[in-house]
Amino acid sequence: NNRVYSGFVDATYRITDRLSLSGGVRYADINKTAGQALFGTGVIPHLDFDTTRSDLQAGRNAALDPIFNAVFRSAQHNFPFGTLRLSENHWQPQAIVQYEIAPRNKVYLKFVRGAKSGGFDFSYAGGTPSAAAFRPEFASMFEAGVKGLILDNRLEYSVAIFRTTFTALQQSVFQNLAFVVSNVGKARSQGVELDLTARPTDGLELGFAGSYLDAKFVDFPGGACSSGQNAGLQSGCVGGFQDLSGTPTQYASKWTGTFRVDYARPVGSGDYQVAAGASVFARSRYNAGAYNDPRMEQGAFAQIDAHLDFGPTDNRWRMSLFGRNLGDKRPLEYAVTPPAQPTAVVGTYSRGRQIG
Repeated sequence: NNRVYSGFVDATYRITDRLSLSGGVRYADINKTAGQALFGTGVIPHLDFDTTRSDLQAGRNAALDPIFNAVFRSAQHNFPFGTLRLSENHWQPQAIVQYEIAPRNKVYLKFVRGAKSGGFDFSYAGGTPSAAAFRPEFASMFEAGVKGLILDNRLEYSVAIFRTTFTALQQSVFQNLAFVVSNVGKARSQGVELDLTARPTDGLELGFAGSYLDAKFVDFPGGACSSGQNAGLQSGCVGGFQDLSGTPTQYASKWTGTFRVDYARPVGSGDYQVAAGASVFARSRYNAGAYNDPRMEQGAFAQIDAHLDFGPTDNRWRMSLFGRNLGDKRPLEYAVTPPAQPTAVVGTYSRGRQIG
């Protein structure tokens, strides 16, 4: 049962015609109540997934306890509804200073503090109700940038630098043959983003978006061990955990970028148009797992998309021939060390070439 009351206030004060100051705050009051049961039972005919049913606990079979304990490495438990409780409230402020350096061009400085509420991990297999809960996560961000329109409004641009610090970071941690959510200290993400959209002539649009990202764990002493460490091929695993402090966060490519070109022109009497376009998306290497595991690293790659369209200029309908991932790249999207197979790696790859 999740009950949330929330509200916000926001105000902007124009100090001059060009300089403005905005501020606001959001407040949230959160209460969560839950229950959780974990035990071995025989198959109950016609049972659905309504976990409020009392016959779940009534169907517990004590003869299955030894098997259950061996598989889950944990004793059975039953936390009736209301045993698990969480109550928290958050003030999340924001402040922005903007200055108009020229018509339709602004520089700005922004500070935001946000929160992600805590909760209860459904995979928890211990015997203490309080340990099934994880704490809220907090993030503080500073951002500065400039954006606007220039060259007779044919070039739209945006440049931003940012730094975000996460505390009490919610992260999956391997525990008792399952992954549970835990609070693991601190992480930091900082970088630069650039967006450009150019319209040199009517019907032609060029776009570029790129970023540099430096994202790493600042304090993460309780990370799960990698497959190589579990196999004894790498050092650093102590008591089933490794210290991931100073290592990159999951999916954190240093460089990403997209370049696209789109062109449309009317045909016939002007009631219809033909359009075509292509884009290239590229990113540098990243790790698809949460263990800093070399076997889960995806190298740099690029993907190409293209399309050819026909339809009325009022966009009521459109016929398209499109191709996605024309180079048939299959980058690793997610990787994990599966339960009971600590030296193995299981992963999923993205879809290959698609034409439609």
